[in-house]
Amino acid sequence: EAGMNNDIVTSKKRLFISARHLAGQAPGALLAPGQKANYPREQDSSRFGHEVYRLTHADAAKLNLIVPVRLLFLQSTSLTELSAELAALHHDLGVQNIATTSTLNDVAGRLNKNVSKLTQGACWVTAAVNSTAPDVDAILVADARPDYVTIAQEFARLAQPSTGKSLGLILVSAAA
Repeated sequence: EAGMNNDIVTSKKRLFISARHLAGQAPGALLAPGQKANYPREQDSSRFGHEVYRLTHADAAKLNLIVPVRLLFLQSTSLTELSAELAALHHDLGVQNIATTSTLNDVAGRLNKNVSKLTQGACWVTAAVNSTAPDVDAILVADARPDYVTIAQEFARLAQPSTGKSLGLILVSAAA
């Protein structure tokens, strides 16, 4: 408790936690479309500190800290077909909570209405930016120009284990 106030924790060292190997790299750096491959540049370890422990993806899976993530391409091109395909994923794979990265004309609201009706309320769709759920079963990419930052931010919730969840799905709509 030494060095603590109500709102500030003093520290002589910083700790960065990342899902990627960051030795000598800027924490949280994300390679975006069109970004140069040599970015982020290697940094001296004095800037971010030495790597002291690494939990590999395989180790995290063995410890049940994450669930496997799979990519699935959907065939539907209309909202009605997409709703039916999402309802089928609920029936076949137990998908219940879908976060969409779409920002087009309340796609999440319209999909949620259709999917909820088709699954008797057992499956729902929310806009990723508005979702407050600690985890999601699937991320739906349904825009021609997807927001890569939103997709990247959803990965932690997608890989988050929960009761009955055996995998996370990245769903790419044919309309995207």
